Amino acid sequence: MLLLWLLPFLLVVWGLTAFRGGSRGGADGSTKSARELLDEEYAKGRIDREEYLRRKKDLSG
Repeated sequence: MLLLWLLPFLLVVWGLTAFRGGSRGGADGSTKSARELLDEEYAKGRIDREEYLRRKKDLSG
């Protein structure tokens, strides 16, 4: 009887985690460091050079 209640619950939980991605990171399961994300922001032109250098300095210590 317990299995009849537990199985649907586990399926719902599994479905929700699969739908949301299940883990942090990109679609391939990889994660990017803060420095990589900063480099992308700069490469895409979302931040200027001064902001890039300031944030890079903050990240390094």
